[in-house]
Amino acid sequence: MLRQKWRAFAAMLALLGGMLVSASSAAVAQDNSSRIKVSVTSLPEVSAPDCHYVTRTQWCETRRFVGSVYLNGKKVGEIYQTLIQRIIFDVKSLKFTERVSLRTDNVIGKHAQGVRAYMSVGCGKWCNVVNNLPKNVLVKKGTIYRGKASYSIKVAPKVIRYLRNSYSLRFTKPGYKPAVVPWKGEPYRCDDRFGKRQRPGCVHHRTFPVITTFKDLKFIAPGIRRIQQKGPKHYGRRRDGLPLHYMASKTRAENHRTAVCRGQKPPAKLPSGWPTGQPPSCDEYPLAHTLEGGTNLPAAERGITWVPLSENHAQGGRFNAFLVKNRVLDGDAFWVAV
Repeated sequence: MLRQKWRAFAAMLALLGGMLVSASSAAVAQDNSSRIKVSVTSLPEVSAPDCHYVTRTQWCETRRFVGSVYLNGKKVGEIYQTLIQRIIFDVKSLKFTERVSLRTDNVIGKHAQGVRAYMSVGCGKWCNVVNNLPKNVLVKKGTIYRGKASYSIKVAPKVIRYLRNSYSLRFTKPGYKPAVVPWKGEPYRCDDRFGKRQRPGCVHHRTFPVITTFKDLKFIAPGIRRIQQKGPKHYGRRRDGLPLHYMASKTRAENHRTAVCRGQKPPAKLPSGWPTGQPPSCDEYPLAHTLEGGTNLPAAERGITWVPLSENHAQGGRFNAFLVKNRVLDGDAFWVAV
C-alpha cells in the first residue's frame, strides 16, 4: 500500500515538473517573439531629387527605414525614418567629412514609443574615422538628429587605395530583441600618384568625369564633334556613346599619333580664321593618350583634323589639367563634351 502511494506521489511530481518546463519554454518563446524588425529602401531619384546622386567628388543618398514592433508575435507598432548622407571630397586631401541627418517621420502605436537608434560606420584598415553620427537617439515623431563622421585615409606615395564605407543602424528597446540594418556606401578611391603635380586625394572612381574645356577651341571642337557623330558607337559622347579610357604611357601615345598622322598632308588652303603664322598640326581623335587612340578603333570611329599648332598645344595643357583635377588614373573612363 505504501509503495503504491509513493508511485502516485512520484507521478504527480513528474507531471508538475513537465508543466513547469512547458511554462518556462512558453515564456522563452514569448520573449523571443517581442522584437523590432526594420527594412530599408534607397529612395529613387524621383522621390528624393535633392539628394540622390553621385559625382566624381560628391555623394548624396536618401534612405527610408520602416520598422515594425512585435509583442508576443503580434505587430503592435511602426516607426518611419529618413536618413540623408552627404560626402564631399577634396581632390587635394586625404581628409573629408560625411554629414548625416536622421529624421523620424512617424511613430504609430504606444509600443513603438521608447525605441532608440544608434548609427555606426567603418571604413577599413587604411582609414581612421571619428564617429559623431547619431547615437542612442530617441525615435520620436518630428525629431531630426544631425551628426558627422570625419575620415582620414592612409596612402603612401605611388599607392592607390580602394575603399567602401560600411554602415549600420541599430534599433533597441528594453524587453525587445533589437534590429540591426547594415548597408554599404558608394565605393571610392584615394591615391598619391601625381607626385608634385597634385597632393594626394580621393574621388568616386566609378563615376566617369567629363572634359568640357575643349568646347572653345575653334578648330579642334568641331573636328571632335564631326568624328563623334560619324562613328556608329560615338566614342566619347556621353548621351549615346561609349567612354574613352585614359592611357598614361607616353611611348604608346606617340605610337598612336604616328599611326594616324604619319604621311598625312594638310590642305592646300587653310580654313578661314586661321591665325597668322601658325603652322597646321595633325589632331587625332580619339586622343592619343587613350586606349582607343591610334588605329585601335575601326576607321569609321576615328579621324584627324588639321588645327593651328598653338591650339593643339592648348588642348594638351587643358587635358593634363583635367586629369589632375579629376584624379584620372591609367585605365579610367571619361567623356569628351564639345
